[in-house]
Amino acid sequence: GRYLKIFYKENPSKLVGCDISSYQLELCKQYIKNSDIGLHVLDFSVLKTSTILGQDEYDIVYNIFVILYVDTLDKLKIFITNCYKSSS
Repeated sequence: GRYLKIFYKENPSKLVGCDISSYQLELCKQYIKNSDIGLHVLDFSVLKTSTILGQDEYDIVYNIFVILYVDTLDKLKIFITNCYKSSS
């Protein structure tokens, strides 16, 4: 939620946060306390994630430390592809 809060200050037209952990998203909700930010439980290393989130929807796709936890090369390729497809 820390980075969502920073990005929110820039007045984006749409802001979305994703995490593989529903617990982390609950903590995020408590931290940011803003209903304009969409939060989704998603795994970007799974096919069709960009379809669920929307393709060509976002100016910025930002992740921090996520790639450290992608455990196979195939999942890494899917992860990067999903990030690319989500961005415009």
